[in-house]
Amino acid sequence: PTSTPFPLVALVSGGKDSIHNIAQCLSVNSQNLQKKSELSTSHHYTIACVAHLHPTNPSSTHELDSFMFQSVGHNVVTSCYSRCLGVPLVTHATDGHSKFRNLEYDNENHHENDEVEHLYALLQKVIKRFPHVKGVTCGAIFSDYQRNRVENVCQRLGLVSVSMMWRRPQDELLREMIDTGIHAILVKTATIGLKPQEHCAQTIVDLYDYLMKLKDQYQINCCGEGGEYESLVLDCQLFSKRIVIDEARVVVDSNDDFAPSGHLIVEKMHLEDKDFRHSPYLQREGDSFYLEHPAFAEERQCLRLDSSSPSLGAPTIFIPSSENSSKIQIIPRQIEDDLRRQLQVNCAMRENYLHFSAHYEKLNRDDNHSAATLEHEVYHIMTQLKAHCEKHDFTLSNALHVILRVKSMKTFGIVNQIYCRFFKHSPPSRVCVEDSHSMRGGRIALDCIFGLEGKLAHTPEGKKVLHVQSISPWAPACIGPYSQATVLENVIRMAGQIAFVPETMQLCARGDTTQQDWWQQEASVCVKNLQQVLGALRSDLSNTIRCLIYVDTSFFDATFDVTLLKDHFVSQCSSKNAQWVTNFSSETLHSAKRWRQPHVVVVPVTHLPRSAAVEYHLFAITDQVQEVTSDDCTVTTDDKSLSALVNHVTLGRLCFGSVEILFGDFLDADKFGELIHQCARVNPKSIVRFDVFTKDRVKELERCAFERSILGNGVIIHFHEGTEPNTRILFECVQEFSQECETE
Repeated sequence: PTSTPFPLVALVSGGKDSIHNIAQCLSVNSQNLQKKSELSTSHHYTIACVAHLHPTNPSSTHELDSFMFQSVGHNVVTSCYSRCLGVPLVTHATDGHSKFRNLEYDNENHHENDEVEHLYALLQKVIKRFPHVKGVTCGAIFSDYQRNRVENVCQRLGLVSVSMMWRRPQDELLREMIDTGIHAILVKTATIGLKPQEHCAQTIVDLYDYLMKLKDQYQINCCGEGGEYESLVLDCQLFSKRIVIDEARVVVDSNDDFAPSGHLIVEKMHLEDKDFRHSPYLQREGDSFYLEHPAFAEERQCLRLDSSSPSLGAPTIFIPSSENSSKIQIIPRQIEDDLRRQLQVNCAMRENYLHFSAHYEKLNRDDNHSAATLEHEVYHIMTQLKAHCEKHDFTLSNALHVILRVKSMKTFGIVNQIYCRFFKHSPPSRVCVEDSHSMRGGRIALDCIFGLEGKLAHTPEGKKVLHVQSISPWAPACIGPYSQATVLENVIRMAGQIAFVPETMQLCARGDTTQQDWWQQEASVCVKNLQQVLGALRSDLSNTIRCLIYVDTSFFDATFDVTLLKDHFVSQCSSKNAQWVTNFSSETLHSAKRWRQPHVVVVPVTHLPRSAAVEYHLFAITDQVQEVTSDDCTVTTDDKSLSALVNHVTLGRLCFGSVEILFGDFLDADKFGELIHQCARVNPKSIVRFDVFTKDRVKELERCAFERSILGNGVIIHFHEGTEPNTRILFECVQEFSQECETE
């Protein structure tokens, strides 16, 4: 299949990171193409132009000491880079001042003279001149400050941020830059061990060993991302000409004994031709030039010779909308009354946590004039979510995790447009599935858990959010208004992971393989992505508490053994050298690194995002947890141990517990009611949740549950129409670890 170009604008400062990121973008999928293997994506990246911010007074100012952008060497960039790369250069002035220095940039209350707004103006120029540009390259490696601001500007302009070096080991990157032929010199130093008079104008090749020594000795960032030094690229594989410096001088900004600082001013330079007239990356279409990996140019030439070759459509990569096109008008009174009557809301409040659950019963769909639209349903359930959280002194910013079920995944675009209006900053992690069988009334159901950040904001346990929207090889970017994960009190609540190839944000290629092969391929990609996200939070798969694996039933025939999925995940967890415990005891209560095998449940659904076959939904803990235990077991009613099981669960010693109970083909309603009644007596700081998977008799069990009047006392019950003959219940208990637990 042919590959469609996806044009980018490259932000260039002159430094090695921004240049190497361009090369990494151009190389995505080129190896697959050269091997003639099936592409995992329908597009590849090209560079339409480069963009640069220079000082407001470029002739007299060389160093701005900006929080965001490198300014040293700006005269070299503006004079030479367009001619070296062969593509247009767009520039804009900045004074380098940062007015808003919080980690997450607030664009709603932005400052007109902030340097981030100068970046916004620069990219506005780019879009006006090159309206086909769809994304922006960013050379960030570990700087959340820089990445967040580029992503903020991209979202406002409807662009995608592409950071191919994000979270890659810096020593590995520096070595890779040297090996791929980047000739860069230091133009600024500002850290212990580097002296401007001695080290400015030296190449990264000459300083590589010394930088590695400083990294080991003083823990500096060897790529200089922490401001230790700045560099200027004079030649690389993308350049058709090399830059030669004729005159330069060093300016010392500080003679500090421990960490002197200074920068290099290039007074004169000239360009020198290389062995080839044009870079192999430089392509031409009409009067326009752009950068593209040579392999894709060769592919296009072959397609011109073979007109029968199929072509793929435009890339389906997600581009955030700068404006919300969905306009919700006032809901007619008759429809609003129907929505209010049919919306079943359950809330459970325990200490700093609130659990909200809502779904619709039978809605009026007979009269077109009085029937609620999907927009009405979504807007009403979201406003009720907001109202209930505020009633309990929460705000939407306290939301930690959302489980969204829709009747049809085809309508998810409409749902998302309204949903994103409520979660604008630091959104919760989210899982979305199509569950058409259990959606008896409305077209949307929602679960949300809140953590009261207000009481914890100034403590280490305050809510933390991992929200990366940039495309990179690290892990899939957030393709909607959600975060990869949220952390509160050492509990990690992760977004659902499908088998996205991170670099391209497309599902991994299944190819012409058997069911056994491709499910394992998708599962492996999902687990790898989960591990990457956990690694960024200083955790790993061995810290998993619970994993739900949603499977699209249309991909799996009746012969498929779901235990294969469970065993595959558990094997990945155990490969992390965790010491599994087989029995709960006080001895293991205080052991932070010895864990019970995580509870894994396979849940059949009718459809998943992007038509994926599997989606992984994970809860884990951080490595900082010191006194937590996990316990789970499986019993049957024939074991005559149900009462013992309940007593064990209600001891109040579990922080996280999962119990799966098998009832054969019949579940006695009274016994079910007694079970949930007793489990509701768990430590009052707990939130208890039941997932009931049963083939029939749902109404009878629901009635029994409501008669016990336990839904308002920290117990949440969800019924699922199971496809298996056996009825089973998954019980989950989540509670704050207390001093009483430690004493016991």
